[in-house]
Amino acid sequence: MRVGLITAAEVIGIQRNRPVESIENSFAILAQCGDDAPRSIGDESLRTDIERMNYVLQSMPDDMICSMQENNDANMNTRVSLYANLAYKLQYFQPWLLGSVSLRMVELTVKTGLSAKSPLAFAHFGGVVVTAGRINDGCRLGESRTCEISICILSFYTHNNVQPSLHNREAGTQTG
Repeated sequence: MRVGLITAAEVIGIQRNRPVESIENSFAILAQCGDDAPRSIGDESLRTDIERMNYVLQSMPDDMICSMQENNDANMNTRVSLYANLAYKLQYFQPWLLGSVSLRMVELTVKTGLSAKSPLAFAHFGGVVVTAGRINDGCRLGESRTCEISICILSFYTHNNVQPSLHNREAGTQTG
């Protein structure tokens, strides 16, 4: 997706050492794509939308989630990838916006189909659901049987030079 003179991928690559500026530019690109600005976790309408999406996902069996059609729309895949990179940065610099971004990633995935970053969408959203007090619902989204999320998360951390300990990974898989 070409937006102005640079692509979303270039924004992410160029500004790895300037995360706050990268976040702002990512939001600007998403706004040009017609996406709304992210809402803070304190926003009551965001909480309602998170609960609504959680209800939709909990009513879908794992097999249905894993067998969703593949998204072949390059523009949509770029948007989901941009959201995934944004979610990674928001965890550290603006965590109050992570709920809105993870919800949007899941909404795009449910609407348009699975992409390479869809497992991260479900994992981030599962974390938001857990922090909202729905521990069983959130853990379900992070289980390894749901689209092999744990493998994708492990490769995500490895790709970003974060080395999770084997002990923590084993403990996490044993507890769900």
